[in-house]
Amino acid sequence: MSWFVKRQIVLHNSFLAPFRDSSLAGLTLLVLAILFSLLEVTVLRFFSFGNIKPDLLLILVIYIGLNSPAMNAGLYSCIIGLVGDCFSLGYFGANTLSLGLLGFSLGFINKYFYKDNAGFNILVLFLSVAVYYIIYYLILGAFYIDLIFLKSLVFIILPSILYTLLVAPLLLPALKRMLPPIPKRPQRIYY
Repeated sequence: MSWFVKRQIVLHNSFLAPFRDSSLAGLTLLVLAILFSLLEVTVLRFFSFGNIKPDLLLILVIYIGLNSPAMNAGLYSCIIGLVGDCFSLGYFGANTLSLGLLGFSLGFINKYFYKDNAGFNILVLFLSVAVYYIIYYLILGAFYIDLIFLKSLVFIILPSILYTLLVAPLLLPALKRMLPPIPKRPQRIYY
């Protein structure tokens, strides 16, 4: 086999790495995304304060981003955002883009986190939720609707952050027990 053919096989295999040996993890995440979207649309609207309710898909994306590499986290987060966009009656594409950016960013920087410190995990969770809502409302303001950012920050973003942070410590340990480990991306082999 020539060097060029070996190189093409390595590139092809590394491009498909998020899908290899992760069909169970991907299927489980898809089922959870559909279940969480249905819960948000049906059950959680009874537990909302005004129009504020916890974002279960965001918690799922944060878990994925903290426990998988950037490529897997970005891919799964975009798929979860797309599922969320399909089930919501909001602006199509805003969840996909903002959850995808957040998942990829968390997957990229998760190797620098010390994951056994509870206080640091709460800080990372708070910052992740805050960054997601800021990105989401910036996308809405740029493409869809006119927003007054300070008013949105005080009356929508901060209450949404707090409500999601109240639900996240209950849901994250359950996700850790429920989900199979998401495979890491293999190292590239050069010949």
